[in-house]
Amino acid sequence: MSNRLLYIVLLWCSVQSYAQVNIELLTNKREYTTKDLIELTVTLEINGADMVQETPIRLPDFSQFYERGSGSSKNSVFDPVTNTAISQMVYQIILQPKNSGNLKIGSALVKVNGKVYKTEPFEISVADIKSPERAVNRLPSAEVYLNMEVEDREVYPFQPVKAVLKAYSRDFNSLRKFKNIIQPRQKNVEFFPVSFSRSDIELDRYSQVASQTVAVYLLFPEEAGLIMIDPIMASVETERIKSNGADLRVKRLPAESPLSFKNAVGEFKIEITSPQKEQNIEVGKPINITVKLKGEGNLTKKLLPVIKETEQYKVFPPKIRQNIKTTSESVSGSIEADYVVVPTQAGRIEVHTSEFSYFSPEKERYIDLGAKAISYNILT
Repeated sequence: MSNRLLYIVLLWCSVQSYAQVNIELLTNKREYTTKDLIELTVTLEINGADMVQETPIRLPDFSQFYERGSGSSKNSVFDPVTNTAISQMVYQIILQPKNSGNLKIGSALVKVNGKVYKTEPFEISVADIKSPERAVNRLPSAEVYLNMEVEDREVYPFQPVKAVLKAYSRDFNSLRKFKNIIQPRQKNVEFFPVSFSRSDIELDRYSQVASQTVAVYLLFPEEAGLIMIDPIMASVETERIKSNGADLRVKRLPAESPLSFKNAVGEFKIEITSPQKEQNIEVGKPINITVKLKGEGNLTKKLLPVIKETEQYKVFPPKIRQNIKTTSESVSGSIEADYVVVPTQAGRIEVHTSEFSYFSPEKERYIDLGAKAISYNILT
């Protein structure tokens, strides 16, 4: 993208423009499909040192698109022919249509020296790609076609994406012989099974093809960028079949994450409790402490904060309890660690957990919960 922006800047530098302010919005073409990426470029040129840009470039409403990436380049040059200073800016954004049809690209605006300059709105044409189900029109009477449908939306790493596995056949009996679903093992994607309950068999009257949902998963991508989802395997009697693959575009997490961030993505809370909090406790006597992580997101044991051992007390390995509910949209619930802590000296002591932070996709920022602590008065 950077090379393309540099090329556009150099191209603008080579063109003489007699207008003091020139703003333009272009797309790389006007006809797309729902799977295509749209390269939208906004160029702004301001001639003259006395021309002051009072507002940033205000982009159109992109609610009908997914934003897949962006970049910008700014350049200032001096034109000796006209004896004027020229400021040029190129902003490029990569979009993907959410729906098919004629979609409107609105105006880009900028205010310079009290005057608003804007581009003209225009429309692009977006065609819908035929759904995978149409491929089953070519199926022989007893063949089974397996299709994985991945929810097409932007996510962050470790944020769940719904995947539905469906089987298609012209023969009802072939669907009944469908078994042994094997999910792929990928380093950059974790498959979280939600359900293997089969839905009712549905018949498409147009194609005379029967279909049935055979599995539902939540996919947790573990890195940013374009991820290729491997096919899912299954058996029909003695034959092995596999589904289609799928691609998933994952946004990068913001930079400068807290040191305590361990890839927790969702909405979380931390609690530390003890039934002996208000009691007088002697040195060497055990204390029961529970650390609970609860919320919604990629709940796993490795995210749970631990109790740090100090000279004031000794910590024994905890017993882990999980109460997790999985739906087709999210994973929620709690994970608890039951600790036994034995104080080694008298006086006031504080038992601390490790620090914890998470990324909130809703707020699009990191939230640092810090460390949790509970105090005791230890007697000799």
